[in-house]
Amino acid sequence: MTIDHDRPDLSLPTEPLPRPPAAAMAVGAIGFVGLYLARDQIIGPLQSGPAPLPTASGDELLAWLRDNPLAQVVGAAVQFVSVAFLALFATAVGRMGRTYAQTRAARTAMIIGWLAAGLMILSSVISWVLVGIAPTVGVEVAEGLRTANFIAGGTAHVVALGVFVLATIRIPGVSKPLRVFGWIAAAPAVLSLVSLLVYEGNALILFGRLLCMTWTVVATISLVRRSRDRHDEV
Repeated sequence: MTIDHDRPDLSLPTEPLPRPPAAAMAVGAIGFVGLYLARDQIIGPLQSGPAPLPTASGDELLAWLRDNPLAQVVGAAVQFVSVAFLALFATAVGRMGRTYAQTRAARTAMIIGWLAAGLMILSSVISWVLVGIAPTVGVEVAEGLRTANFIAGGTAHVVALGVFVLATIRIPGVSKPLRVFGWIAAAPAVLSLVSLLVYEGNALILFGRLLCMTWTVVATISLVRRSRDRHDEV
């Protein structure tokens, strides 16, 4: 049997991954998780009370925005920067390819990671718009923007985050434990789609988000260590 070297080689599913950009991956994962977890502590002193739930009336939302514009602006900015670190992590994942199959899978994962980051950035922009128009806007417009904000930064972002994890663990050469944890983390994130139909499904948004965030940190440790061990064996 002859081998056509002009065609991409798809026959190496266990080909070792190249050493990932460890610094970018670590900074991305830590920044993404750390800023998300720190958000409430950062904006706490800036607000007069907790932000209204998505089920609150439009009047209550507008009243809170008028009293707490700085908290809304800063909170959205923290989210923006947090997912900028996610985009950095996704970009590092996109460079994890040696073979054709690895490169294609890694770039697909990177694009999905960028999408997840972009959805949260859209949510931040909507938050800033709400602050700017709160003094004059009608209740219906405020409620519509709040719904868009909730979908972009909540359900859509978390579902995309789960799909990003699933796409990353499909890169040939990713270890089995990391793949298993990836499935565990991604399942509630993707299933959080039910939150669009049932309010109680919001619990899956939080659960899926935290699991996927934890996965990025575990993935960084696993991928860097695995590539370093293989490098030392050579």
